[in-house]
Amino acid sequence: MADLRGVKVTEKYSGTKFEGKFHIWFTKSYDTGETFLYAIIENNHGKVDYYDLESYDIEFLLDKN
Repeated sequence: MADLRGVKVTEKYSGTKFEGKFHIWFTKSYDTGETFLYAIIENNHGKVDYYDLESYDIEFLLDKN
């Protein structure tokens, strides 16, 4: 399996930051007609969660190799 890409995630409202590994993008549509783009990210403690681009800034990190 390929290595996952490193990312830095910042919550826009609180400024809280963490680094993790990016898995995949996906979209979710709601009954209101709105569609949001999400990223599935695993933090450095092994917790996997999804993050929307309305609430979080996601910065892809350069490979350290």
